Amino acid sequence: MKSASWVALTAALVFGVSCSGTPMSPTSPSATTGGTLSAGPDGATIKVTPPGLVSPYDSERIEGRRPTFVWTNSTGIHTSVGFFYELEVVDFSDQLLYARTLGESLGSGSHAMEIDLAYDTPYAWRIRAGLEAERGPWSVWGIFRTANAPVVVATPTPTPTGGTIGPARTMSFEEVYQTILSIHNGGRFNLGGNSTRDYRVNFIFGAVAAVAYGHARWNPAGPDSNWCVKDAGGGRPPSDDVVVRCNTREAWDLISGAGGNGYGFHRDYLGILPNSQNVYPPGRGALAFIPN
Repeated sequence: MKSASWVALTAALVFGVSCSGTPMSPTSPSATTGGTLSAGPDGATIKVTPPGLVSPYDSERIEGRRPTFVWTNSTGIHTSVGFFYELEVVDFSDQLLYARTLGESLGSGSHAMEIDLAYDTPYAWRIRAGLEAERGPWSVWGIFRTANAPVVVATPTPTPTGGTIGPARTMSFEEVYQTILSIHNGGRFNLGGNSTRDYRVNFIFGAVAAVAYGHARWNPAGPDSNWCVKDAGGGRPPSDDVVVRCNTREAWDLISGAGGNGYGFHRDYLGILPNSQNVYPPGRGALAFIPN
């Protein structure tokens, strides 16, 4: 069940309520105020202060997708006893993504997250002390945002030689599909389980670039600049298996199971993409990924 503080915090962020350098005002229902030590209504059964969040905090953007959480320890009646700590990370639908039980170090603690989060996405974390079967109050929620996705840029190479490229023309989806399939098969690309996402993105960008700019080997009849690639908007990474008609935003998924063994090409019409998804032509430099 969502805590009242998380609902309030989410609403505050949705409506743009934030202030750089100032702690977020909503707190966990159990957070103590004024230094009073008391068991909180969220299940706290030992009289200690909640841990103090150091970083990340106050909607700061972290480097990468694995934050390092830093906090100051709880204090209370059992100051000479070493607590353990329970740490939680949730997304903005209040889904628990990550939980760890950690030992105590002197004065403060830290923990580097062990899994990748999505790029350019807000998350929240909190922490509380524990002693045997007892628990202290939760800290306030610490809000942070992950780093932007890296931009995949292929190194430019000279224009393919050994042939000519015809004038600009209009290519049907079927011709685009066959061109990309020929590049995949003739270039001996492997988009299966041993490939990385960057490799697959480079392939689709390069193949669509051969359509959009023409290619002396793979598309000598002439370019059609009305074919694009896409991402999902909001800083999310580019698609590795979708082509888009630029002016109408009609999209087709070309590869089923991309990134897995047994993947295959197909013609799956996705309809017209919503405006939240970015559509753009691949750079000419993406041709560097396609063999001459």
